[in-house]
Amino acid sequence: MHMQRTRLQTLAVSLLLLALMTGIANGVAAAAEAKALLLGLLGSAQYSHAGGPFIPVKKGAVFESGDVIKTERGSAADVFFGPLAGTVRLTESTTLVIEKSIAAEGRGGAAFELNLFLREGEILGRVERHGGTSRFQVKVPTGLGAIAEGQYRIDSHGYLVLLDGKAAYVHVPPSGEPVSHKLQAPPATYFSPVEGVRPAPAALVKEVANQNRSKLPKG
Repeated sequence: MHMQRTRLQTLAVSLLLLALMTGIANGVAAAAEAKALLLGLLGSAQYSHAGGPFIPVKKGAVFESGDVIKTERGSAADVFFGPLAGTVRLTESTTLVIEKSIAAEGRGGAAFELNLFLREGEILGRVERHGGTSRFQVKVPTGLGAIAEGQYRIDSHGYLVLLDGKAAYVHVPPSGEPVSHKLQAPPATYFSPVEGVRPAPAALVKEVANQNRSKLPKG
């Protein structure tokens, strides 16, 4: 128990360093809860609101902090978090928790903070360039990723692909201390818990680009 608590404290420090590393500032005022909208749905999905039972996701669904979204096998969903955080696609068999979603006006204009927990599966999307007061973080069981800007894909096993832009990832191995990694593209790059940060092979780049370009039926 003591060892687990120590590791969690170490992770908290690493996450603070990660936030600073990705250029997050404190000049955000008048923050308000930001809702997310269902843009597209292929197949079926469910969601839970405020710890309630899971219900089917239907056309026009609106999500907010605390909601859990689950896609079924062979299904996918596009969720729009605003013009800067963009649209997040949940691929099949994915469970995503919206831990925190707020929007605000900062010194540099519009800003947002989006904290997601990817329990299972895979998400992808694009974070637009912003003034530095925004934060887009995706927690997974083995670490946490921060996308400063660019086109990305991340899965619950801690594999992060970046086609362009800047990102960082804090990996928490089963034994040992959390380790921070920086990613910058182009050229496209990826992080693997086994290999670390590596150049992305052409086949992987094509796969992620095609996923991002594909369209889902309107939700």
